[in-house]
Amino acid sequence: MYQRIRPFEARRRSEAWVDLQACPDRRGALAPSLPLPPPTTMASDQLLQTRASGGHWMGMFEYTADMRDLALDGRHWRAQFGGSSGAGPKMGGYVCCGPTMYVLFRLVMAAAVITIFSLDVAIEREHGYSSGWFLLIEHWTLLVALIYFTLAFLITLTAVLTSGIEAESTPPFVLLCWMCYGILVPASLGCMLMWVFVTQRAGEWTLSNSEEPGSSILTTLVLWALVYLDLYVNRQPYYASFHGFCGIIFCWTYVLFNYLFCVGKDNEVYIYRQLNWRQYMSAGKLVMLQLFLLLPYFNALYWGVVWARRRARVAAKLGAV
Repeated sequence: MYQRIRPFEARRRSEAWVDLQACPDRRGALAPSLPLPPPTTMASDQLLQTRASGGHWMGMFEYTADMRDLALDGRHWRAQFGGSSGAGPKMGGYVCCGPTMYVLFRLVMAAAVITIFSLDVAIEREHGYSSGWFLLIEHWTLLVALIYFTLAFLITLTAVLTSGIEAESTPPFVLLCWMCYGILVPASLGCMLMWVFVTQRAGEWTLSNSEEPGSSILTTLVLWALVYLDLYVNRQPYYASFHGFCGIIFCWTYVLFNYLFCVGKDNEVYIYRQLNWRQYMSAGKLVMLQLFLLLPYFNALYWGVVWARRRARVAAKLGAV
């Protein structure tokens, strides 16, 4: 069990600072010369100061804890990918999966994503959509999944079949794998929900003003199922300040790219018919904006709350000993 920072001392200092701000007579000899605001104003100011200081402290504490734990997990990357740092037993997967089966699991996952990528490219070429393949967010997500599952299999294979000591820092290939992992959790969920509630109803993926069909279920629903199955089985952490932030940057970057690509054209061009920037807000556009602007943010917020609750429990146990 690694030692965790106890948040209670910092919270006591924050509460003491709030009490000091609320009670000027504790400041010393200068207190009589300080005018006191009206009671209602003082109460509202105290409430605002409490919320600001508490929220700022909580955010900084979680960010610091995430970065510290991320660095610690990076040094023990072999254990995170099913191996062990040292002479201990191999860890394997998180859910009833030994080291050998974990390698096979990662191999099957990588092969499935490679198959989806090959089929999708073949379908796009058959319909003559190769020039617009990189315009769709599900294809961006598919490329990230291809990188992630390939790296995850190779790193898992290395961690299980070889042994080594604790690393001095996080290897770059592990950091890249975790960045892709952070992107896939919100991006694959957003693509799946987009296909179910927005684009699948029309039965097409529109690249321009033409009403021609494109890819659908493989790069959305199936890919999401693979990502969340891996999320359930693996031992890799998911921190809001790193993984969640990567997901936010990826999804927001695509929305900005979509806007600049469509608005920069002279004529009315859109990538998704439901996300036409030259038309007024519609139900489809509203849902897509919520999926790729708000969903990644709430995904990071969710994981921040999960880790804050877990760290609070650990700190309470250490304080009770």
